[in-house]
Amino acid sequence: MSHSPNARRPASGFRGTRLGELARRLHAETGVGYQKALGAVTAASAAGRLPERLDDDGVDLALRHLLGQETAVWAPGLLGSSWPVYYRPLLASLPGQRTERGRLALARATAAPRPDGLWLTESGYYSTEYLELELGARRSNVSRMALGTDRDVLSWLLTRFDTIGDRLHYELGALYPGRAELPVDEAVSLTENGRLGPAEEILLNTVARQPWDIDAYAHLGLLALMRHDQAHDPAVPPPPAAQKGAWLQEALSWFEAGVAVGEAQLPNAFTGLLPKDNGPNSWFYRAVGGLAHTLWRLGRYNGAEQALIALLYLNPLDDYGARDILPLVRTCSPWRYVKSPY
Repeated sequence: MSHSPNARRPASGFRGTRLGELARRLHAETGVGYQKALGAVTAASAAGRLPERLDDDGVDLALRHLLGQETAVWAPGLLGSSWPVYYRPLLASLPGQRTERGRLALARATAAPRPDGLWLTESGYYSTEYLELELGARRSNVSRMALGTDRDVLSWLLTRFDTIGDRLHYELGALYPGRAELPVDEAVSLTENGRLGPAEEILLNTVARQPWDIDAYAHLGLLALMRHDQAHDPAVPPPPAAQKGAWLQEALSWFEAGVAVGEAQLPNAFTGLLPKDNGPNSWFYRAVGGLAHTLWRLGRYNGAEQALIALLYLNPLDDYGARDILPLVRTCSPWRYVKSPY
């Protein structure tokens, strides 16, 4: 499905209506409270610091300005965020406050022995031959797409592939070298059989023993999302709205923990690729992708966009589907259930 950049919401001729919408979005991203957000929006408008035209694109630009984000390269109809020069750590750049669980996980991990390290590797996934075939197929696909945000996003992503050949390939350090069966595997098996409680117990024990295990944090987040999403099954009695919100906050905290631990293994100003064909890299993608999906569910579209771009920066060929979710997030489409690749 294709979206026009200006078809997110009906245009309103009342600036006050759009200021209220902007305040709601600012509150969603930061959690400061609607009244405080409205005060900041009203003050910025009175001072002439917001776009004169508050259509959908103007509201988007105004939100980025209020969040203190780079807006110099922003243009209506195009993806709002610039392609990073280097990896931007999400736990330092996302709007709003980080969760306590994410902070504690990082503190516990840095106090424990670190994994083997970040290793240079070679990935056939990014070989010249494979890239030529894959990019040719994607260009052909984009050329047949209707005009709209879907095409804008994919066209923008294709322009980023020119620099891939200059970037080195890395893999995150292995926690369990030589082991065929990993601690998380049993929890995954239990989850597939609907035994979420025993699976959760195994994962909690795993992060207690090994605070660098990104995948255990990610799967704890996925369990919380599963409980949230099952509440949308018409065959299941609906839980209280507060419970659904609590599951989302729990998922957010576990994914933040996994992302924090993964980002701690990356050097400052990291410019490398993390190809998909290494286990720990996939663990990190599962945590970042889960974070993006949770932020989308929470209506934090700006934060979800940043998380998706982080995934695309580290793995531009994107076998995890970030490019498919990005147009929905970019157009502020409300969350709906989709099969998650994470």
